[in-house]
Amino acid sequence: MKLKLLLIIILIINLMGCSQSNTLDTEEKVQERITMYLEAIERNDIDKMVKYADDLRFPDKNKQKTEYKSISQKIEKTSIKDLRQINDKEYSVTITCEVDGEADEFIFPIKYENQDWRIIVGQERREYG
Repeated sequence: MKLKLLLIIILIINLMGCSQSNTLDTEEKVQERITMYLEAIERNDIDKMVKYADDLRFPDKNKQKTEYKSISQKIEKTSIKDLRQINDKEYSVTITCEVDGEADEFIFPIKYENQDWRIIVGQERREYG
């Protein structure tokens, strides 16, 4: 009886450890995707920007690419300020950066769709304060 109880406890501990490890792996993947997107923004790599993000203003990827080519703002010094898990398939990221030399901050949802993590951009910006 004691051996059976011990085996059950060990199994539960292992399952809990696997679950936590899986969450960390997922968060690392999300963070990596955001970092790749931010690097693309700083390099003005439009193909990668379109690859990593879904822009609500331009559902058509070709239109998104065309519109992005006309962006004249210089975006640099990007960094992840905060990353929060909403549920298994959604995160929220707060990004800081400089836009044309002025400090700024943005919040974007990150969603798991079609077996890929997507940064959702193009939503209306809320002003705080």
